[in-house]
Amino acid sequence: MDYTIHLLSESACTVVWEGDMTIGQHRRLVGMANRIRQEKFSGFTDCVLAIQSITIYFDPWEVYRNSGRPPGDFVLQWLRIMLQEPQNNDFRPSAKEKLIPVCYEAPYSPDLHAVAVTTGLTEEAIIEQHAGNSYYVFMIGFTPGFPYMGFLPDGLRVPRKAQPELKVSPGAVGIAETQTGIYPMATPAGWHIIGRTPLKIFDPAAPGKGMFVPGDMVRFTPVNAATFAYLDQHENT
Repeated sequence: MDYTIHLLSESACTVVWEGDMTIGQHRRLVGMANRIRQEKFSGFTDCVLAIQSITIYFDPWEVYRNSGRPPGDFVLQWLRIMLQEPQNNDFRPSAKEKLIPVCYEAPYSPDLHAVAVTTGLTEEAIIEQHAGNSYYVFMIGFTPGFPYMGFLPDGLRVPRKAQPELKVSPGAVGIAETQTGIYPMATPAGWHIIGRTPLKIFDPAAPGKGMFVPGDMVRFTPVNAATFAYLDQHENT
């Protein structure tokens, strides 16, 4: 996999991999990010993984104080060495999928009919395909806890909405292009909402805060409105 490294600012640099990213390739990025966190240099503050990149954040003064070198030069060289070393960067995911209950019934699926019209599938077929697939979490972004997951079955791949919604409910499950995701909180949304989960997938007061991390495997389980109401009452109290 070809990549480029460049400084983003005086306290951050990023590695960007070129070309389409497969799940197998991204697992190597997860492994690399984990290794960077384990073998961090003095002055390292954070490592953020995205779909095609890893960004390293650092304290310039701390890096200079410990290395005696310009911070950007030091970090760029450190990263190049890390990327070239023949270490095992493979990430071994948990064999257990995270099962997420989703109600695909109205009023929790406001865009299900529109997706059916666009794809030519029945609403039942959309639900069956969406819930019949396992999804890989590539990254967390957009809002705290929002998982970008792929890949959708070919038949469900629709473009983003031409007119985004100003606000969707927490737990809304959306699809767009090759990915599916869950909105952790009430926010604007440009993806098609085909269901909703009663689970709280991001809680700033919880130890891990978010339910997902890159590398997780996820599967959706259809539930009816009565089960949704029960879980909503008992899971979030």
